[in-house]
Amino acid sequence: MRNFNVSQKLQQATLCLMVNNMISSDEQKRLEQTFRKLDVNGDGVLQHHELLAGMVEIYGEALGQEECDRVFAAVDVDGSGELGLQEFMQACANKEALLDDRQLKNSFGFFDKDGSGTVTVEELKEALGIGKNIDE
Repeated sequence: MRNFNVSQKLQQATLCLMVNNMISSDEQKRLEQTFRKLDVNGDGVLQHHELLAGMVEIYGEALGQEECDRVFAAVDVDGSGELGLQEFMQACANKEALLDDRQLKNSFGFFDKDGSGTVTVEELKEALGIGKNIDE
């Protein structure tokens, strides 16, 4: 989670696609278990204090607070003030495994609907569901 940073919407959408479709079932289970362990009140989202408790356990009080604030700000991509499972999984998934050549080619192919080797604005809108469940 410490290395997570979403600087562009396309990067965020691609990472979401990859996490939803390309992480191993073992890693998915591991991340879900970790999420549930951190979700002390069992409401299905992580509040700042819940993530903080986990970070303090790993990094100690001072660094845990600092890292929690930084990570929470970076990971809470929808600005809700809490982290859902998808946000958590995107932040914690093994990026090295996701970003190998095969996975990147598969992800690009998801956007390049006509197989032309380039992604048009229309293909991007179609792939992201613009107009269906995501506004432009």
